[in-house]
Amino acid sequence: MNILVSDKRTIDLGVVKRKCKEFLESPYGGLKNERHYGRIPRRLLFDRFLGGEDGPLNDYRFLVFHGRCEFIQLDQGGVPPKWRRFYTRQWEACEFATDAPLAKVVARPAKLDEMISIAERLSAGFDFMRVDLYLLGDQRIVFGAMTATPGAGRKRFHPSIATAFYLGTFWNVASPSEAGSSWPRTEQSADLCDGDGPDRVVTRDTMARRSHA
Repeated sequence: MNILVSDKRTIDLGVVKRKCKEFLESPYGGLKNERHYGRIPRRLLFDRFLGGEDGPLNDYRFLVFHGRCEFIQLDQGGVPPKWRRFYTRQWEACEFATDAPLAKVVARPAKLDEMISIAERLSAGFDFMRVDLYLLGDQRIVFGAMTATPGAGRKRFHPSIATAFYLGTFWNVASPSEAGSSWPRTEQSADLCDGDGPDRVVTRDTMARRSHA
């Protein structure tokens, strides 16, 4: 439920008003069974347009489990994204994907450590949260949004079974201290993320050792 305005001289205010009225009247939270959103009073929020000179900004989405960022989802090309790639917190490229085409591997962002710190602080107290941030000119970090239910939990990963189990090992609602302690072995699991070199693979075991280092 967004309206992007890059040039106010070209918009039709009548159309904008009708859409805003529809937004306020929509049963948000019930549309995709995200009932927690239904408790939030409906409001219109206006943000300054953050347009990049070279096109849409990169959207960095931090997946934080029990206060620790484990993965970064980088969306590129606008909304919806034209390309998407997941990375570990060490900025190692992952090979699993969702509904967007797999993006090419890009360089580690200049403010990655600071963005991870911000995402983890905002997620404190939650067993899972996705925090969306933008990086303007490699210098300025801007908050985008937070959600506890990305894609209403309906996005499919590819490979689906291996990736679902892989991500699930980081999420332990019963006991955060035990998150990631068990890892269901599959033939596909070893190929989900690249390591520090072209011939190295990061398995669940090596990532567990890093997380406790």
